[in-house]
Amino acid sequence: MRAHLIITTVVTIAALHTSTLQAQQAPNVAARVALGVAYERGTFGDDDPRPHGETGPTIGGQLWKPLSSSKALVFEGTFQPNALDNPHYEEKVHVLYVQIGPQFGRRLYFRPTGGFVVRFWSGSESDGGTDGAPSVGLAIGHERAVGTSYDVSPEFFLRVSAPIAGVTTWLLGLQVAVGPHRR
Repeated sequence: MRAHLIITTVVTIAALHTSTLQAQQAPNVAARVALGVAYERGTFGDDDPRPHGETGPTIGGQLWKPLSSSKALVFEGTFQPNALDNPHYEEKVHVLYVQIGPQFGRRLYFRPTGGFVVRFWSGSESDGGTDGAPSVGLAIGHERAVGTSYDVSPEFFLRVSAPIAGVTTWLLGLQVAVGPHRR
């Protein structure tokens, strides 16, 4: 299971690094790294649903494309390294939320998003595979310039996955996105 977590973390970091390089090459696209803390909860089972939750750090990234002075299109990914235990079986799940949506507002903003979750399963009673489900989210934040080079954006967020294959998850937390100053 530790190997699975390490591989997932390395893939996430590599994806963020690749996204950053692509954003630096594309005009008017900014890459941001987002770190935070969140409570993640999963409900497992169709006939006898049982919940389990964990609080832990989140790692994420955003590609931010301005559409006007007060609107942007944001593609984001959020991962919580802590696994959720399935109370029915000896298995755990890691969840990666991948979403896109418009951001409204300049300094104070909100961002409704839609996308999907990728769930990575592990444990002695797990097939060790992955599956996915549709998801929606909402972020409310405040962007602040730090000097002339960077913007720091603390934001509250909620992400919820649809109940597919007897599992639904949600993630509620606070993250801080840091990226180049938008001009």
